[in-house]
Amino acid sequence: MVGPRRPARLLSSTLTRVLSVEEEVGELLAQLVDALPSSGAGLVRRSHNRAGAAEVVAAFGSTGSERDARRIPLDSRDGTVGELLLWSPGLPASTGRAPTGAARVCQLDDDAGGIHDDAIHGDVHRDIHGAVRDDMDGAVHGDLEERIQLVARWMALALGGAHLRRVEERRIGMLSFLAEASDLLAGSLDTDRSLALLARLPVPRLARWCTVHLLRDDGAIKLAAVGHVDEAAAGALSAWADDPAGTLVAHLQAALTDTVRVATVDGAPTVIAAMRARRRVLGVLTLGRAAGNNFEADEIELLTDLARRAAFTVDNARLFRQQVEVAGELQAGLLPPELPHIDGIELGSSYRSARAGLEVGGDFFDLVPDPDGGWTIIIGDVCGKGAEAANVTGVARAVLRLLAGQRHNLPDIMMDLNRALRDTASYPNPAGQGRFCTLAAAQLRPAGELGPPSEPGPPADEPGPPDEPERSGGPRPSGARGPTGLARPAARSEARSVERVVSICMAGHPLPVLVRADGTAVFVAQPGTLLGVLNDEDAIFPEVRVSLRAGDALVLYTDGVVEARRGRELFGEERLLATLRGCAGMSAQGIAERLRAAAERFAGGRLRDDVAVLAARIPT
Repeated sequence: MVGPRRPARLLSSTLTRVLSVEEEVGELLAQLVDALPSSGAGLVRRSHNRAGAAEVVAAFGSTGSERDARRIPLDSRDGTVGELLLWSPGLPASTGRAPTGAARVCQLDDDAGGIHDDAIHGDVHRDIHGAVRDDMDGAVHGDLEERIQLVARWMALALGGAHLRRVEERRIGMLSFLAEASDLLAGSLDTDRSLALLARLPVPRLARWCTVHLLRDDGAIKLAAVGHVDEAAAGALSAWADDPAGTLVAHLQAALTDTVRVATVDGAPTVIAAMRARRRVLGVLTLGRAAGNNFEADEIELLTDLARRAAFTVDNARLFRQQVEVAGELQAGLLPPELPHIDGIELGSSYRSARAGLEVGGDFFDLVPDPDGGWTIIIGDVCGKGAEAANVTGVARAVLRLLAGQRHNLPDIMMDLNRALRDTASYPNPAGQGRFCTLAAAQLRPAGELGPPSEPGPPADEPGPPDEPERSGGPRPSGARGPTGLARPAARSEARSVERVVSICMAGHPLPVLVRADGTAVFVAQPGTLLGVLNDEDAIFPEVRVSLRAGDALVLYTDGVVEARRGRELFGEERLLATLRGCAGMSAQGIAERLRAAAERFAGGRLRDDVAVLAARIPT
């Protein structure tokens, strides 16, 4: 006789979507055990997991020894996914052959994923629960066998679908990890930061610990970064991984010729993946787990791909660092290593590249001694950037140094430089740009050599006062050397004992600003034509002379200052003058730093062009 049975419950397709796989298999097992001819028990196990043990999915009743159990393999389309064990007296000894109805159950619909096809569910449920509702007292062994096979097929279908879902979820998880790791690694060109990030990314998701070693030029392996699930153990891991006589380093040396190697290091499973980029081995990525927790094939493939991507990140950072070093060396060659000491003159400079380290800027400045004891201050801006700008700058500086050392007539120097740049423009230019530049030159005459004590006048397109400063190299106002000539009144001899005459000549460059000791700030000099563009008969380089007294400063700058942009608004000349008015009494270096900082702050720290400022001041 059969004991009391639980009422059969129909597992509809809607219900199976709500139930988990374990709940669905447990319900099927309970109903099958209830349908056995005598009291019994059952157990369902999933195939071996990654730890090597079979996983119990569901159990019902009091199970006994597995030697006394009836074993039914749960076979799906992708192989055996588990096993059904039944304990019951009088159970058939063999599984027999599955009936046609059951065979139809395991024909999976590829498009539907195989386990939620409503038509299949309906047929199977009707077969199973129709059989379960039959009176088991009159059932023969063939009917019982059919019921067992039918339920086993349904369990296999559920477990197989769950396995496919787990495999797909695992694959998607690995791809997501790889994409996230790639984005994080590509987000930095700092080698140390990238390596530290690489060592921590796989921990603890894929490994218990991770080390990154780089291959030095001499072939030695150097530890670069470590990551461990226990931060307190990171120090011990670093010491072990960096020991030249240690077991890990020996394995790393042997793995340099392989793409990936799986080894057992000190009893623990370890994956060693070479970081290879552009046919060069840059280092080794090593990951380890606890003993007995082996890496699976898809995980090894994932770590190999991670090492390859990390290698390109490291190589890109190395190339970027080389580019920064080259650009820095070239840029340093366009600026004086340090400002010279000039008796009676205080100098200050400030420079900021719009794209620091990436390319050579076009701004430059220099100070050249004159043969008569004076100094020539030059500041310029070359068209373009990079190697072409460095080339034009090199030509301009070399010619200026040569000419300034031979003569002190600024208009003639400008004209000779114009010819030199115009001649070099006839050579092929890979960038397709004209080779020209703007320039401002200011000659500090030797102490004691004084010109007319006139105040600076406005630009040439504005009417000037009668006492505008002396000009040469262009149209001159009436009079030999200005209204007062070269002679100076005796009453002003003491006041002018600290004065220095400055001759200024412009070539398409922004006008310098004269900052008086009382806070007055005015533009000085007259605009001139660009260098390297016009013929001699069309080029004009006017010369203006001004006097610097105690506390006065002459400020030269590049167009990156006035063209600093905030949205559509420019820093402009008005802000330039307002900033310099507030610099009265400051040192030359303080003036240069303040003006550069004001332009950079106005642009929100995002300069679009290089900024160079050079200031010369008569100390009080």
